[in-house]
Amino acid sequence: MFQVATIPTLGAGQFSIVYEVTLILPVRECATLSTGANVFAGTMVVTVLPAGSVLSNGHVLPSDAIKATYYQSEGLNDNRYGTGATAATGWSGGHSFGNLVGSDKLEFRLTNKLGVTVLDFYMDTITGVASETFPSGTVNYPSGYGTRGANGAEGSLVSGLLTNVLLVQTGISENLRKPQFQSGFLVNSPAETAPLSGISVIPGWDYRNSFTAIVKGSTFGPGGVADFGSVIVPDQHNSPAKAGGHVAVPSPCDSVVCNVATATATANGVAVTPVESGKVCVKITTGTGSPGGGGPANITAGAPTIKDKKLTIELTNTGGTLATIQKIDFAWPAGNKKLKKVKNGKPTIFDAGASPSSVSITTFKGNLSDRQIPAGGKVRLTFEFETNANADKTLYDLAIDFGAGLVTFIP
Repeated sequence: MFQVATIPTLGAGQFSIVYEVTLILPVRECATLSTGANVFAGTMVVTVLPAGSVLSNGHVLPSDAIKATYYQSEGLNDNRYGTGATAATGWSGGHSFGNLVGSDKLEFRLTNKLGVTVLDFYMDTITGVASETFPSGTVNYPSGYGTRGANGAEGSLVSGLLTNVLLVQTGISENLRKPQFQSGFLVNSPAETAPLSGISVIPGWDYRNSFTAIVKGSTFGPGGVADFGSVIVPDQHNSPAKAGGHVAVPSPCDSVVCNVATATATANGVAVTPVESGKVCVKITTGTGSPGGGGPANITAGAPTIKDKKLTIELTNTGGTLATIQKIDFAWPAGNKKLKKVKNGKPTIFDAGASPSSVSITTFKGNLSDRQIPAGGKVRLTFEFETNANADKTLYDLAIDFGAGLVTFIP
């Protein structure tokens, strides 16, 4: 859960405060092993680091950057080895520290919002090295082992500029930088309170096998992080993997991932929740990031309003490209009777009539331009029913597909 803001109290005569936040939703990745088994492969988490953020090596970011972290599934690989890698922890064939040092690596391919690959590199898991220098500065490895990122060992640059990779970290490398683990843990990982509990007897060990890259915002274009598109993992190499076999190309497990925003409040010391909530979901599209690929539209939706026979929602295109409505899935209370028409601003884009309480619109009325939102533009999408509309917003389910990576769900 991400908390946007806390409002101690609203002032006299003040009924609302508007806060905005941009989130990049985590994506679960699945993959087919060389054995043919389809498995959960890991989770990609991407965040924007604002200018002024201090990195773990003390570097202060002069401008916004993208931080991408890939957490491998513990069903495939983890930071358990030696006496920590047993059948109880999924390592029936064992797992050594040397296995992590040997050939393990991960490929990150980053694209801009147009789908063009701007940076592609392999990230080294861990290697015998006392320190490594990245564009953001030098990182010391007191244990004698650390990641070289894309600078060497199993890491390498595929395309783009290595100077754009400000810092690279891996879970095992960061573990061994902690004071309590700087010596004595190059053969056996720390014991945990119970197999797969994830809690080390000596506190602080992270058993997740993870890879993190911090990349300059300018990598993605003149708009900086606003031009960010995606992070793809074309190769996830484990030797060995718990499940057996080499992971080929992970891809999103889910076609849609959602974020639900909820406003909570208290009145006279009594919690009131939820006051209002909204859901925005991203449609996951796959691709290799080749030049000329289409990027996702950037659409934000305001809260729907209901008056008389109409439900209206304001949509804003915050992106730099034209957005076109490709499909509308809509469900409403049966008491509203027929959906008579849908308007995008003034133009009517649907008037075929639909009943009793749901419709999937893929054929539209009018010109293509009638269902488009220009870059930086706003429109009001209006749904008109046969009778007065039920005022309970929770009874409606609206999904607007812009066909380029984004679906907006209301409420």
